[in-house]
Amino acid sequence: AMAQSEVECNATACNCMISACGMGEQWEKALQLFKRMWWNRLERNNFCVNAAINACKQASQWEKALKLLSGLAQGKMEPVTISFTSAISSCDKHDGWRRALQLASAMTQSNIESTPVTFGAALSACEKGEQWKKALQLFSTMLRGEIEAD
Repeated sequence: AMAQSEVECNATACNCMISACGMGEQWEKALQLFKRMWWNRLERNNFCVNAAINACKQASQWEKALKLLSGLAQGKMEPVTISFTSAISSCDKHDGWRRALQLASAMTQSNIESTPVTFGAALSACEKGEQWKKALQLFSTMLRGEIEAD
């Protein structure tokens, strides 16, 4: 058997492990791996960050997901559509409609493209927060932006 010290860990392997932890609802382990990448001076890219955000989303850890999203700039990485979409989606289970709408607005201000999935996540947060007026406003925004509804 190969000794543990002989196993090389690179960004791709860590990304896969973080994703697997997320699918297995092991968000704490996913975040430990993410932190270990920094300790080992491995390049953390958007794939790794998005996998960690998604792991938090899957486990209803919206605060952790939002912290990871806000940390992107500190890591000198630009958030991408999927980063915001996953973070918005994490807000829909915790009466986080305000945060979801703030993130959707931040996307627009940052010129990050919104997709139907992004709007769907924000609309879901409004629905779960019983904010039908906000949902209608968001839907109107979506239509003005000529984004096709799913």
